[in-house]
Amino acid sequence: MIYGAGNGEPDWAALAEQHERETVRRRRLRVGAAVGGAVLAVGAVSAVAVGLSGGGPASGTAAGAGPSGTAGPARPAPDQPSPSGTGSAPDSVAASATASASASASASRSASATAGAKPSATGARPTAPVTTTAPPPADIRGGILNANSGKALEIENSVTADGGRAQQWTYSANPTMQWVLHWVGDSWEIRNVNSGKCLQPTGGGTADGVHAQQWTCDGSAAQHWEVRGTGNRQLVNRNSGKCLEVENSQKTDGATVQQWTCSANPTMAWKF
Repeated sequence: MIYGAGNGEPDWAALAEQHERETVRRRRLRVGAAVGGAVLAVGAVSAVAVGLSGGGPASGTAAGAGPSGTAGPARPAPDQPSPSGTGSAPDSVAASATASASASASASRSASATAGAKPSATGARPTAPVTTTAPPPADIRGGILNANSGKALEIENSVTADGGRAQQWTYSANPTMQWVLHWVGDSWEIRNVNSGKCLQPTGGGTADGVHAQQWTCDGSAAQHWEVRGTGNRQLVNRNSGKCLEVENSQKTDGATVQQWTCSANPTMAWKF
């Protein structure tokens, strides 16, 4: 209590002034408390935002500072390892995402490779089929006998020159009656053993009645013959398409051998 000078009465002016000062002081305390609370709230919000984004303090204060400006627990710098030694949270998330993307890409490539591969019963890589080529038919050697007369195809008088005439004669072991049928890919050459020459229609003619002769083998179609049938067979010239026969179906020695349009006549059939 403040008293006036000498009379024991309260100094009302001084008391009023003191009361005013106390009121102002309390008002300032309330305002300061309100401002402090607001600062604390803003600091808390900022801390939550920083924690979610992984960045530094948004308010520009030093890293690790608390909302009120006092030092708080130190936050690891972005380029420093986290307490666990595995890197900061954002770096771990990025590394995990990169690893997941790499694993997905690898799985995709593996699936594509698996889809493009051909299935195999044993799991091994498929191999190309092996192509084999059949060997050519073996040569046919021996006499060629006419089914109608029973006589053998030969070269007249055993001559060995080009143009020797083909005829029939009673069969013997004479080399001029021996022949080799040699495969030439799609047909046969008929080679005389005595002369080594090939049977052909004279001059490569294609008409009925052209006599057969021997000539140096030259690979021409006139010297190629098809063998048709089984047992008694026909010899068909590749150039003319006509059959080898004995002229007029004769059965005597020396009858001429010629070509004629194919038919079922026995004189056109031969035995090997």
